[in-house]
Amino acid sequence: KRQDTDFDWKSPWPDGYATFLPIGTQMFAVDGYAPAFRLAERSSGRWRIYDALVVPNARLGADLFDFHGNVQAIDIHIMMSDSNFAGQRITQPNQIEDIIRSILTAPIDPTRADVGSMTARITFRFRDDTTSTQMYFPESATLGRGLILPLEVRATFDRAIRDQRNTPHLFFPIQQPFPISRDELIT
Repeated sequence: KRQDTDFDWKSPWPDGYATFLPIGTQMFAVDGYAPAFRLAERSSGRWRIYDALVVPNARLGADLFDFHGNVQAIDIHIMMSDSNFAGQRITQPNQIEDIIRSILTAPIDPTRADVGSMTARITFRFRDDTTSTQMYFPESATLGRGLILPLEVRATFDRAIRDQRNTPHLFFPIQQPFPISRDELIT
C-alpha cells in the first residue's frame, strides 16, 4: 500500500505500507538478502532496490539488517556542501567484521529513532556492488530507525567524523545503489 498522506515517522507504520510505490507493485526477493531487509521492483526496464526502514517487532540489529558476510567496505560521510560529502572508508576486513557483529547484536529502540541532528551517513558497501545507507545520530547514539550503537562502534564513527571535520577533504558525490540493471541479482 502507498502512504499518500502526511505521516508521523516516529509512529509505527501500518503493515504493508511503502512511500513511493503504487498499490499492487510486484516486488521480488533479491538473491543473497532476506526479504525482510531488501526487495526489488522493476519499472521502466530497470531494477530498483528497496531496503526496509522498519521491521515490526525487531529487537536486535540482525532483525533489521541483513549484513552477514556481505559488507566489503563502510563509508562514513559528512555533509560538506550542497551535493558533496567528505568521506572516510573502512576496508580492513577485521574491523568491518567487528562493526557488523556489533550492529547485528545491538538492541533496537524505535522511541530513540531520529533523535537529534543527523551528523553522518553510514554507507555499507556490499560485495554485489550495491549499498545501504543509514543515518547516524550521535546525540541519541542511534543508527537508522533506532538501532542503539555499541560504544566501540560509536567511537569509530565519531572519530571518523571528527577527523573529517579537521582535515582537508577529497569530495565525492553520494552514489545511490539503484537503479541497477543486474538481473542476476533478482529472484
